[in-house]
Parts: sequence; C-alpha cells; structure tokens
Amino acid sequence: MIHYMALHDQLTGLWNRRALDDHVPLIIHNMEERGIELSLLYLDLDRFKFVNDTLGLKGRDRFLKKITDRLLTLTNEECLLYRQGGG
Repeated sequence: MIHYMALHDQLTGLWNRRALDDHVPLIIHNMEERGIELSLLYLDLDRFKFVNDTLGLKGRDRFLKKITDRLLTLTNEECLLYRQGGG
C-alpha cells in the first residue's frame, strides 16, 4: 500500500510525477531496443485557478476526476497516464 501511495496521485489514482520520472527512462530504453516509436502528449489545463475559485475544492476535485475518467476512455493497455500537478 505504501508503494502504491508513493507512485500514484491520491485524487485520480493515476501514476504521479515520481512514477513518471522512474518510468520514462525505462520506457524509452525499451522502445529503442524494440525499434518502436514513442509518443508523448502533455496536457495542461489553462486558467485552472478559475475552476478553483468558481467550483471550490470539492468541485475542482470532481472536475479533475471527470477529466481523468474521460482520458481513460481514450487509452488502451499500451497507454500510460500520469498526473504531474497536485500535491
């Protein structure tokens, strides 16, 4: 459980920044060895302070969970999602 908590975002359950830092070098090495191309998409939510100010903390959390759920519907077993923000 401690290992899970160290590598996952508490709110969304996605991999966190620490996991990203650990995984990326391994993934790049593995893909290079296999001759497979890698794509990386970075998604940033602009004006997120407005979401906080208008919806409050609980609303913000619901908003982030909804975004996570939608992104997960667009992925497959070869896709990894990470949440860099949050604390």
